[in-house]
Amino acid sequence: MRRLLILCLIILLLSPLPVAANTAAGQPTIFRETSHTLAYAFREFYDRQGGLPIFGYPLTEVFIEDGRPVQYFERARFEWHADLALVQVGHLGRWAATMYADHPAFVPLPTAPAHADFFPETGHSLSGAFRTFWWQNGGLPTFGFPLSEPFETIDENSQPRVVQFFERARFEWHPQNQPRYQVLLGHLGRAWLAAHPAPEWSLQPVTSGDAAWAAVRPTRVRVPRIGVDTEVVSAGFSFGVWDVPRYTAVHYWPISGYPGTTGNI
Repeated sequence: MRRLLILCLIILLLSPLPVAANTAAGQPTIFRETSHTLAYAFREFYDRQGGLPIFGYPLTEVFIEDGRPVQYFERARFEWHADLALVQVGHLGRWAATMYADHPAFVPLPTAPAHADFFPETGHSLSGAFRTFWWQNGGLPTFGFPLSEPFETIDENSQPRVVQFFERARFEWHPQNQPRYQVLLGHLGRAWLAAHPAPEWSLQPVTSGDAAWAAVRPTRVRVPRIGVDTEVVSAGFSFGVWDVPRYTAVHYWPISGYPGTTGNI
């Protein structure tokens, strides 16, 4: 009996084990409100930096723009920089600010004002409710440096609105709202897409999280030197931890390398 148990144990140890991917972080999901997905590094950044109130709903699937994967949200553009292995928020605030190029609020201050945070990088300051919001909701990585002082303009609803522009966002003051919603972010992602349409396919609704990053996934691996020419089969993902392929199982590292960049598969 003991010999039989030992033999069974040896068979179990030598048998191929299934690959189990760790999906705790970056799990693909879908927003039913817009029928678009969010996954991998983009989801981790989204969740960590404030989520829906800061970025809004996704408006596109991931597609390649200017040589890198991007995804548009109501209030932002996410960019995957494989060479740096990080997500950056696109400079939509700089783009939107160009229509105010001659406004005096964009002239750098000659000296640092009292009772405000001053940024010598751009010569502008941060104070009051906008300062509190900036520091409490992601700061520099999410919003970038201020590009202007606060000033009043006419919003898309033809209402007067106090705003301040940052590299990656536009802050808006809504005093009629409850305190936690008095500072809102402008819909710069929607504005950009209205002026620079995304590929039509990336705007089409999808039905499940399985569609996440579909456009930048490799579908075939060819290594002529060693005679490899095979399809890539999805087997889940492990975010932030390398999985070592066992036996015939193959694992794709979904947000590292992609054609034309450094990285790994």
